Amino acid sequence: MKKNGYTLVELLVSITIITTLFVITVVNLRGGNDNQALLRSAQELAFNLRKVQNLSLSTKKYGVNSVCFYGLKIDTANSYFLYYNDTAGCSGPVMYVGAFATKIDPNPIYLEKGIEFSPTSVGKDIAFVPPEPLTYYMNSNNFAPQNIVLRIKSDIATTKIITVNRLGNIQIQ
Repeated sequence: MKKNGYTLVELLVSITIITTLFVITVVNLRGGNDNQALLRSAQELAFNLRKVQNLSLSTKKYGVNSVCFYGLKIDTANSYFLYYNDTAGCSGPVMYVGAFATKIDPNPIYLEKGIEFSPTSVGKDIAFVPPEPLTYYMNSNNFAPQNIVLRIKSDIATTKIITVNRLGNIQIQ
């Protein structure tokens, strides 16, 4: 007598194969999401660096005085902010100092969930002085190219590097 259908063993093997393929797909998609979040965060940071650089080319005023410089300060492992200095006579250092500079937006800009700055990037301050704009890193305009490193928290070997040189060239690697 001939029976049509599948045996229990064939069904179990098929289900195991399908489950294994599903798990591999889900794991790869999760890693892809982290990589995309890292890329988006790097692009947003580069965009904001270019934004303050472009603001220094403009004649935009925030207060009554002309703006001395615009900058970006990385203040924590997952946030940064944009600022400007419009003190009379442009006194003070060319970097963020609360007494001399003002945040463009009082709220910080946060990196995407699961993304952080490397410890060597926290505290970096890059400013652009009109009208050229001259680029300053930590109050100096004579510096080697500076790397800002973003990484995935769960995989610190996966990084994106934003490089700013003294001529103001901004690149994502």
